[in-house]
Amino acid sequence: MNQTGLFQGEMIASDIDGTILPYLGRVSDRNRAAIRFFSEQGGVFTLSTGRSIIATRPIARDLGLTVPLVVNNGSLLYNPATDEIVQKTDLDPSAHALIAAVLERFPEAGVEVYSDREFYVLQENAHIRAHVEGVEATPWSSALVRKGDFRPWQKALIAADPEVSTQVLAYLETLPRHNIHLVRSSVHYVELVPVDATKGEGTLRLAALLGVSREHVYTAGDYNNDIELIDAGAISFAPSNALESIRQRADVVVGDCADGVVADIVEYLLRERGLEACIPASLRCAQG
Repeated sequence: MNQTGLFQGEMIASDIDGTILPYLGRVSDRNRAAIRFFSEQGGVFTLSTGRSIIATRPIARDLGLTVPLVVNNGSLLYNPATDEIVQKTDLDPSAHALIAAVLERFPEAGVEVYSDREFYVLQENAHIRAHVEGVEATPWSSALVRKGDFRPWQKALIAADPEVSTQVLAYLETLPRHNIHLVRSSVHYVELVPVDATKGEGTLRLAALLGVSREHVYTAGDYNNDIELIDAGAISFAPSNALESIRQRADVVVGDCADGVVADIVEYLLRERGLEACIPASLRCAQG
């Protein structure tokens, strides 16, 4: 069956790591075919990620994306086609004092901060080095934070061994915070983001900018920092490798991130509409 405009006015917003990109892997050919098909049929495919602009831009270019992206865990909307920051929400400046306190109490912790198009390494450790591998991060002395360098941040990330990371989160929860949300984005990472700038909020702001109604927004994620993204979707999806709590929260559980989550989403939408005949062969799962 040959139809056009099957997804006009609809949007898929997907997390990257663990959702469409496996660890040390690449976006599957099946996912690439699904993104092309969804876009050719009038849909908007975008990324909603905790990554910085610098770390997201190569993936967007590789996938041929020209629509705005949700980056910095939702605190910044960025258009890779024009290199324009479309919208941003800065962390309250009190985040600087929180990071200074963490550096004082946990000298083994590594810290990155995200500021507009740049991100800076305040303090290195093995986890930070692994996290920024292949990405051009700017060294920035942690002494500047302790002295009150208040350039705008949209996100701060603290990296440590899992046990220390748990202690960091518990410590931060005891400190006064103003409009700052704490989120565990992996066993190694604790992030500080603006309260009203989650991946979910960022995705809905982007949908509004693009004229996509919420009932036509579909979302996908795999980890704790995707909770609000999952909640934002009219239909939400989780890969089979997602945390159990995320799989339970999502409306639909699809295949593993390495196999083709976007393709599974597109297949699901077409099958639910009785349009199975419109599914291209390149998207069909093995048992399809």
